[in-house]
Amino acid sequence: MSDEHADFLNGLHVVENELERVIGELDEMQDRNGIPTLDRVSLDPLQWSLSKLADDLHDANAEIRKARLELASAKGEAELARATLVAAVEADTQCNDALRHELEEVKAERDSLQRQLAEMKGREDLQNVYGAGQAGRIVGLEGVVESLTAERDRLQQQVPELTKKTAGLPTETAPETHEWQVGDEVICYGEVRSVEVASRGYVRLYGLFSCGAQSDWERAGWKLHRKASDVPAEPTPEPYQWQVGDEVKGDDGIIHTINQAIGGLLWFHDQTIGGCQQWRLAEDGYRLHRKASDVPPTPQQVAEFAAVTEPINDSVGTDGEGQS
Repeated sequence: MSDEHADFLNGLHVVENELERVIGELDEMQDRNGIPTLDRVSLDPLQWSLSKLADDLHDANAEIRKARLELASAKGEAELARATLVAAVEADTQCNDALRHELEEVKAERDSLQRQLAEMKGREDLQNVYGAGQAGRIVGLEGVVESLTAERDRLQQQVPELTKKTAGLPTETAPETHEWQVGDEVICYGEVRSVEVASRGYVRLYGLFSCGAQSDWERAGWKLHRKASDVPAEPTPEPYQWQVGDEVKGDDGIIHTINQAIGGLLWFHDQTIGGCQQWRLAEDGYRLHRKASDVPPTPQQVAEFAAVTEPINDSVGTDGEGQS
């Protein structure tokens, strides 16, 4: 998320908290004045607009990340094309050097044969025996020299064009490090786990309680296995709305009980957080620990239930009291 988006989102948080305070004061004032429910002033539309604006900002941030991934992919393709072209230029240069070396050897052999032929001109007997063969070999070597010279000239003509193509390629940049995101999969000695929390520079892996910086996990042997964008999408389950009595656990390991849920806002029993939406709590690292239906009853609740369900004995005693 860019600094501008982060500042804007922080501003939204401040406005939202202030709006929650104003809503609370407005409800208290309307309660004191006994204003009927239908005639009360409600700021819920304004609160909904702020929440919608925050969601839109998160969506925009996701689009920015997607664009960055596409840009990185395009840079990778350009780098591959550049490497391929550079390899082709190097191969042509090596071939040109080899042809030049072979050409020099052929020229040296031709010069040696020409010197030998000049020496044999003074010997008529040797001229009759070897002259025709040597002359034919010289002619053949001269043909090879001409062919190699033509090939060298062709390769030299290609060098400026290949150099121009290489200059047009983008300059090499250092690979961008990937910051682990929620949903990424990391691996260590064959064990694959997904990133469950990535907030404020700290990362927690699914199934592990400890949190740490990404660099700490990497020093421990964990490496990126697959980005969240590459993980096959699974059917999204219908979100569970937290209810009164549910237990919620934070990153610090402390368990809080929800004692109020009004208009999409939640309050904790210990009053550590009040009037906050479920998605905001989840973003801050809170997770459902146990549903209200799974929480065992307290001794007081058991006693109250027993008192209500205890049968009443209306039968007449054996001593005859109550008989007419």
